[in-house]
Amino acid sequence: MNRLHLHPRAWGATLALSLLWGCAAAPSYQPMPTSHWQTISFDGSKIGHMQRQRTAHNNRVVTESWMRLKLQQPGTGISDSETHLRYEETRQGAPVSITKRLATDSANAEMRAEVNDGVLVVRQSKGDRPQTFTLPADFMLPEGRRLALLAQQGDQRQLSYSDWSFSEMRFERYQLLAERLGASGAASTDNPRWRLQRSRLDNAHSPASTLFSDAEFIVMNEYSQSAGKAFAMERCDQACALADFTPQTHVYRHLIRSPYRITENALAGTIRYQIHAPDSLRPPTTSEQTVTPIAGGWQIEVCEACGQEAPPEPSALGGFLQASYWLNPLDPALAAIAAPYRDSREYDVASVMTRLSRQVTRHMSEVADYAGYANAAEAWTNRTGDCTEHALVLASLGRAAGIPTRVALGLAYNNDRFLGRRFVFVPHMWVQAWTGTRWQSFDSALGDFNAGYITLDLSQGEASALIEMNAKLHQLKVISAMQVRKKAEEN
Repeated sequence: MNRLHLHPRAWGATLALSLLWGCAAAPSYQPMPTSHWQTISFDGSKIGHMQRQRTAHNNRVVTESWMRLKLQQPGTGISDSETHLRYEETRQGAPVSITKRLATDSANAEMRAEVNDGVLVVRQSKGDRPQTFTLPADFMLPEGRRLALLAQQGDQRQLSYSDWSFSEMRFERYQLLAERLGASGAASTDNPRWRLQRSRLDNAHSPASTLFSDAEFIVMNEYSQSAGKAFAMERCDQACALADFTPQTHVYRHLIRSPYRITENALAGTIRYQIHAPDSLRPPTTSEQTVTPIAGGWQIEVCEACGQEAPPEPSALGGFLQASYWLNPLDPALAAIAAPYRDSREYDVASVMTRLSRQVTRHMSEVADYAGYANAAEAWTNRTGDCTEHALVLASLGRAAGIPTRVALGLAYNNDRFLGRRFVFVPHMWVQAWTGTRWQSFDSALGDFNAGYITLDLSQGEASALIEMNAKLHQLKVISAMQVRKKAEEN
């Protein structure tokens, strides 16, 4: 099997996704019309640029941004992505609509949300049946947030508000704390008037951002962390923003060195790991691993059936069959592939998932594409992606066949030479299916499950779960990996 499929998009797409879902929360611009540019950097290296624009027509204010990123991973060409966000509001700051368009080499999507009589009507793609969500009282878009801060008095101001997340398909709550700076003269790129701290109120583990704005709360610069590295959007002129650059490859920072070489024989058995990890990372007990807390981290024992995970309640299994933006069991192409297995008594769950896994492996391109984060339907149509798209497609096919599935995020040990390095753990995604007695792992990207898989989190395939996990990986270290032999083998 082509080992390229082992490696997920590592830092590149994680950073891109953080931008897609995170930057929408920033307060915005000054009297119309206005347009400005920003250069985007990660860990000191330029990766793209942002154009922001604010216009008005009659009683409407339109705030738009175009974010363009240029990414590169080893063994692949340079990939470009563009995200266009468009917010429409009244001049008084009342929200009207949000449109988001994403274009990459492997994914093209348009999502729209409209305010209508106290609810948000959301379409995840053209032609989709709309979903409705009750508007929270503090729902605000960029112009509304800007006006709310301007309306306050004093050198310190505070604003709590709800924003919409297309990736999570729910509202998220934020807080802005603004402090007036003591600069003199006209506000400029070098002379901001306000420092703003933006943080999530409903997710304590989400990193905060620091923003600097002018007197009208027009954001000039924004600084945050992505995967433990500095991420910055800084205002400059058009020539500066559009200046050419060579994308830097940061994939190696997500490879976690193993303390020892783990033999193929050991991988076929049981391995006991000890890892140092941040407090926010709590690996789950599954049917394939047992987790015990130790000083500074966790002891994790992995084998084909090492864990004692409690079976899900029958009522909860329905949640692992549902469709979402990322998992598309109702997509006609995917449903057709799974149809022969649905309600069939000829196959058990494990054999069905094995057959579906092989079909995904054969269908998807052997050359991994690390750009973007396509949903299952897009990935199947484009036949491109890496292990993340593999996992989303396989989980969707399982659900289309009537098999409850979930997406596992974690590490997979690589004994072969991978991007010039050997004996490393690589961030990975795969699928766990409910067989009727336990959750069992299946992987169309890498192959058969073994004791080299460490599950760090479980999800429904949403992009935000990958973002949060990758943000913690730089704090994780595998300090020991010991083969556990049964007494019969020792004797």
